[in-house]
This record gives sequence, structure tokens and C-alpha cells, in this order.
Amino acid sequence: MENKNYAIPLALTVIGVIVGGYFLLGGDSSSRLAGLAGISDSNSEIEEVNPLDNFRPVESTDWIKGNLEAEIIIVEYSDIECPFCKVFHNTLKAVTADYDDNQVAWVFRHFPLDMLHQNARLEAEATQCAGIIGGNDKFWQYLSRLFETTNSNDGLDINQLPEIAETIGLDKQSFSDCLDQGLASEVVETDLQNAIESGAGGTPFAVITTKDGLKLAIPGAVPAEEMKNLIDNLLAEEL
Repeated sequence: MENKNYAIPLALTVIGVIVGGYFLLGGDSSSRLAGLAGISDSNSEIEEVNPLDNFRPVESTDWIKGNLEAEIIIVEYSDIECPFCKVFHNTLKAVTADYDDNQVAWVFRHFPLDMLHQNARLEAEATQCAGIIGGNDKFWQYLSRLFETTNSNDGLDINQLPEIAETIGLDKQSFSDCLDQGLASEVVETDLQNAIESGAGGTPFAVITTKDGLKLAIPGAVPAEEMKNLIDNLLAEEL
């Protein structure tokens, strides 16, 4: 495989267009975003560690649309009550529909921002319960329903969570028991911590991986055209 020197310029282009659509967690955002792109400060005598080295590889236990062996996998870390996340989730839905399952796969992981959205963590656990009870397809169906229903920023009444589960064919009592017993809390927390360890400075945050081991951080609600250009370039390199 040829040297992929284009990876950093592409990442820089993406970063330049999405800062306005990104819930930052605080700190020096310019340094944080540079770190997400894997770029070291040339004026620093200390080599920065690439946070993407901490990214948890995609496994069969992940919620995935597409083939686990696809050329490109997009891992979305998201907060269901984040308005930018809602936009980016819909972008990924539209973009991934243009590729077959062997080209591009899509994984969802949780990144609830508790300090901004009080309902987001419970909603994340609710999607997990949907998957625990109904499997991968029901996870994605329930997740889509939540994004469609909420107006963002704690706009969804959490009392609706079991009702929504019932509308997609899940047993309401089993769902409520899963949620009440906190059966999904550990997975949500694990996803959140991995997002932070991987360099996320806010939501939405995504990591693109390729079969040859390349990893790119995508912080923010990148427009569909930018995502498609990035994917097409990466696919061309994979051929």
C-alpha cells in the first residue's frame, strides 16, 4: 500500500469546516483539534501522543450497519440530545446509503454529555436495552426513533422511552426492567471514556478506520459532501 500522506491534509480540511457544529468540552480547542488530526506542534520539544492510539477497535459486539470487514468503517460517538449530533447522524444515514456494505460500514457508540443534557445518558442506555432485547436491527430502529422524536437539548420526555420501545415491537415490560436495572450502564460509560481517550473534545465525534489500519478523527457535524469526498478518496486508496 502506498504512503497515505493525504490523510492529514484531508483531516485539516474537515476540521476547518465543522468547529461551528461541535459541542466543545472546554480547554484549548485549537490544540485539541490539532491533536485529533494527529498533528504535533512544531514549536514543542515534546512529541505529542496521538490519542487515536487509544481508539477501541471495532468488534462484532458493536452496533453496526454493514459488514465488519468493510473497506471503511465510520464509528460515530454521539449524544442523542445534542442538536449537532442529530444533524450528523442524519448525514451519516444519507451518506452510507450510497455505498454497499463491503465498502462502508457504520458503527454507533455513546458519548452523552451529562453536564449539558441530563436525559442523554438514560436515552443511551435505552438504545442499549432495545439492542439487548431485540438485537442489532432493533437497536438502530430505536435509535432512529429517538433522534426523530426529540427536539434536542433534553427535548424528549424520558417517560416516553418504554412507549417508544413498544411502538417498534419490543416488549414494554422487558424493556423497562432492563432500563430500571441499569443493565446497559457499563457499556455506555465504556463508550464515553473511549471517546475521551481517543481525543474527542465534544460531540459529535467520529473515527474513520480503513482495512490497512489508517485512523482519522472527525470532530463535528461534517457536511455530507465533505464526508463523501473523504470516503471516496479513501476508497480509491484502498483499491
